[in-house]
Amino acid sequence: MMTSADITFGGLGPFELLLLTLPVALWGFAIFEVMTSSFKESTDKLIWLLVVVVLPVVGMVFYYAFGKKNLVPSPEEA
Repeated sequence: MMTSADITFGGLGPFELLLLTLPVALWGFAIFEVMTSSFKESTDKLIWLLVVVVLPVVGMVFYYAFGKKNLVPSPEEA
């Protein structure tokens, strides 16, 4: 008889699933953040979106390191 501990997703255990889903979730969050942010230049949003989508890991690192500096400050920060 199989127990719930014997059921895996394609032979992947919980640790492997975490290693696969965490980067995908962070990538989705980065895309969401680029889409909902206001940039100083009108073309910056499109450029950062393309960078994050085409180069997922490198694009996320570049966006959080360099892209967030080009955001329009929110009224709370001004």
